[in-house]
Amino acid sequence: ITAVTDAVVASTVLGRYRLDAELGSGAMGVVYRGWDLRLERTVAVKVMARAVREVPNALAFFEQEAKALAQLNHPNIVAVYDQVTDGLEHYMVMEFVDGMTLEKLLTDRGRLSVRQALGVVDQLCTGLAYAHGKKVIHRDIKPANVFISREKVVKLGDFGLARVMREIEIRQTDVRGTPLYMAPEQVSGTNINHRADLYAVGCTLFELCAGRPPFIDGNVMHHHLVTEPPVLSSLCPEAPAALDALVADCLAKDAMARIDSAAAICERVRAIAAAL
Repeated sequence: ITAVTDAVVASTVLGRYRLDAELGSGAMGVVYRGWDLRLERTVAVKVMARAVREVPNALAFFEQEAKALAQLNHPNIVAVYDQVTDGLEHYMVMEFVDGMTLEKLLTDRGRLSVRQALGVVDQLCTGLAYAHGKKVIHRDIKPANVFISREKVVKLGDFGLARVMREIEIRQTDVRGTPLYMAPEQVSGTNINHRADLYAVGCTLFELCAGRPPFIDGNVMHHHLVTEPPVLSSLCPEAPAALDALVADCLAKDAMARIDSAAAICERVRAIAAAL
């Protein structure tokens, strides 16, 4: 991907998108801030990594899920505008979010106040409830995939990429990151449904308040399977009992014992915020 990176800034791809600056890179590829010459708007353009292009199943999953993502139109979800293959390169064109990721915000601040954390999760789960209503599961909710715009709008990005990553991981183990937000059923690979996303929301809410995810030491995947998470207020003394209970309900090992919807998380988050 390096040759692509060096060559593409200030160039035009697909006859339509001028790539102005690199925004970031990861296992999936490199993301650029671009300008859509036809519609005259700023976009984000992801150039898919070679690892993705070389795994036929991964690309097939990617294109299959793109059709579902094209149906998602919600203010709390990063919009996917287009996916195009041009020669050897595969591009995804998305809404550009002028702001930062939740991961970057946590790196800068360490943690958020309880009130701020509740506000972020309220918006996150509003978008997630909409996606789940459309039968789309995210599978990889974590602070790096949550964006906050300058207008304080929370947007969930990178839908559908977890399945692609899984295909790559089967062949290339070094791609895999630390599974800090992975539901027990994802670790064991059984009966994955929308409740896996709710577990990841619980891990994210925990980290927003405590400054770290529930499990960080030793075999994290094993901890997700068998270890009870710390009580949130033991690391975040200002967390009220109702917030402890909500996090515990999100982090139930048994998916069927877990809180059952993103809308239910929103409802409880709002009640906790109102009582602060």
